[in-house]
Amino acid sequence: NWTNVLPVIRNDSNPQDNTTQSYGWNNIFTFNEDWKMIVDLATSKADSEFTYLETYAGFKSATPGQAGVTPVNVFLTGDYNSFAFGRDFSNPADLQLIDAGGWGQDGYIKDFKVEDQVDAYRLDFIRSFADGGVSSIEFGVNYTDRKKSKGVDEAFLCINADIANGCGRGYASAAYPGTSQPFDFSGITNLASFDAESLYNSGFYTRKGNPNKDISNKNWEVDETVTTWYGQLNLDAEFGSVRVTGNIGIQYQQTDQTANGFATFQGNPNGDAITGGAKYGNFLPSLNLNFNVFEDQYLRVAVAEQLARPRMDAMRANYDVSITNNQGTVANPLYRCNGIN
Repeated sequence: NWTNVLPVIRNDSNPQDNTTQSYGWNNIFTFNEDWKMIVDLATSKADSEFTYLETYAGFKSATPGQAGVTPVNVFLTGDYNSFAFGRDFSNPADLQLIDAGGWGQDGYIKDFKVEDQVDAYRLDFIRSFADGGVSSIEFGVNYTDRKKSKGVDEAFLCINADIANGCGRGYASAAYPGTSQPFDFSGITNLASFDAESLYNSGFYTRKGNPNKDISNKNWEVDETVTTWYGQLNLDAEFGSVRVTGNIGIQYQQTDQTANGFATFQGNPNGDAITGGAKYGNFLPSLNLNFNVFEDQYLRVAVAEQLARPRMDAMRANYDVSITNNQGTVANPLYRCNGIN
C-alpha cells in the first residue's frame, strides 16, 4: 500500500514521415566473344522526419497550482501487477494539464530530421580466354559517395499562461481536454486521453529552448567518398589429376571523409561549429582456391584482407570538453574529452 503518490499522466504523439527513392541503370556491352564491359549506375536517398511529443497532466488538487496525490494499492496477480488507485484516471473533470512531476516543464518535444543519400558508379571490364589456366581477367573501378546528416531540435513545452512566471513548477494549469477511453490493463479499466498533437498544433504550448551539450552533439553531417580499383585473375587449371579453380585479386580503396558537427565546452552547451575529416588508402589482397581432389570432394583455401566500413555517426566531428573540480591526476585528469573527432 502506497500513500501520497503523485502520478504524472502523459499523452504522447510520435508522427513520422519517411520517403525513400532509388534509381539504377545497368548495361552489359559485349564487344566480341572475349571482351565485355559492364556499366552500373545507382542512386538512392532516404529522408525521415519524426517527432517525439510529450504532454503532462495530473490530478486536481485542493491547492491551486499543485497536482493532487492518490493512494495506491498493488496486487500481485500473476503475469502483471494490478493497481487500485484512490482516484479515477478516467474522469477528465478530476484531471488537469500541469507539471505534475515538478520538472520545470509542462511537456517536451524533439524534432528529428535525417537525410541519407548514396551515389554509386561502377565500371567493369572482363577479358575471357578459351585456353590456358587463366579463364578470365576482370578489372575495374567502383566509386561511391555517401552523405548522411542528422538534425535535432529539442525544447521544453510551457503552458502559455505559464510564461510570465516561468515554466512548469505549477505556475500554470489548464483543464484536461480529453475523454474517457477503454484501457483494460493492470486493473485500470478506463483512462482519460486526448490528441496531444492537435493540442500542440493549436498553439497551446510555447517552446522554450533547451541548451544542452547532449542535444548539440546530436547534430552532425558526414560525407564519405570511397574509390576502389581492382584486378582479378579467375583460374581454371589442371595439375595432374587435380582440377583447381578460384581467383586471385587485389583492391586498392581510397577514402576521403569529411564531417561537420559541434564542439561543446563547459559554459558553452550550444557549442561551436567544427569540421574534421581523414584521407587514407588500403591495399586489400585476396586468394580463393578450390582443389577437386576426388570426384565429389573439394579442398578450399581462402585468405583475404578486408576492410569494414565504419558507421556514419561514428565519423562525426562532434566532441565535448569538460573540466573536473580537482588538481588533475592520471586517474582524474583536469580536462576530459568525450566524443569522436
